[in-house]
Amino acid sequence: MAIWVPGTITSRIQPDLALAIDRGVALDIGEESFEWRVTSNDASLPTDQTNLIVSVAETVDPLLVPHDLTLHTTVKTGVGLGASLAATMLGIELAATIGDQPVPLSKKLSVADFF
Repeated sequence: MAIWVPGTITSRIQPDLALAIDRGVALDIGEESFEWRVTSNDASLPTDQTNLIVSVAETVDPLLVPHDLTLHTTVKTGVGLGASLAATMLGIELAATIGDQPVPLSKKLSVADFF
């Protein structure tokens, strides 16, 4: 099972302009495990429950069973491509995908706004 979220690029000339680009973040959801394990092509990202994606998912549903996750990103952090927003959206969708209960849109929006 996989989830993909596009990155965005914001214009410094017109800050309210954001365009979808061909860059994004893909998350493959592996087997259940005793603890969260995140494998990524970006060595600077946390590999455990402190990863933003996992933190967001656990905020949405604190009872989630940990899984092995594989993250492939073409969105680099700190360069205005929306890496943290993409991670937030992945966390919300991760919880909606592996959780026992559907996640209402109002909760998705509330968590996205918080993060």
